[in-house]
Amino acid sequence: QLWFVIGGLNIGMLLTALDFNIVANAAPIIPSQFKDYSNSSWLAMSFLISFALVLPIYSKLDDTFGRKEVFMVGTVIFLMG
Repeated sequence: QLWFVIGGLNIGMLLTALDFNIVANAAPIIPSQFKDYSNSSWLAMSFLISFALVLPIYSKLDDTFGRKEVFMVGTVIFLMG
């Protein structure tokens, strides 16, 4: 059962790393499509700011509902998005 827990946590970390890599790879392409390079730094910053703003919310939900449930629901919401 320990291996299932480790595997589940690794999948969650893989999804987070994958999300950061997708944004990093798309960052140079998106401003060129809109012909606007002046605001391209906001792409990465808005992603990081939204990531940082959600962390306290998940912390409170974690205290209320438990780690496993919040992790599972968060992973499902991420995969649906």
